[in-house]
Amino acid sequence: MAKSLNLLFLASAALIVFSFALVSAKKSGDVKELQIGVKGSLTDGTVFDSSFERADPIEFELGSGQVIKEASRELARRFHRDSN
Repeated sequence: MAKSLNLLFLASAALIVFSFALVSAKKSGDVKELQIGVKGSLTDGTVFDSSFERADPIEFELGSGQVIKEASRELARRFHRDSN
């Protein structure tokens, strides 16, 4: 089973849930790259975006500023062991 992480954000009076699942991780030198699936939904379960449904995971380097700072920090904490 893939590791997963849920983060909650408050945006314009709506609580948004982002669900992340690790697809793959690799490390090259000091660079840690993650490939993750992401689903964005409201607390009532309404999905507004999902890379899972598109079968199109997101790839990024941890700490590069490509994702929200708090999300990057939590993803690194949760998933970075898999990239060693």
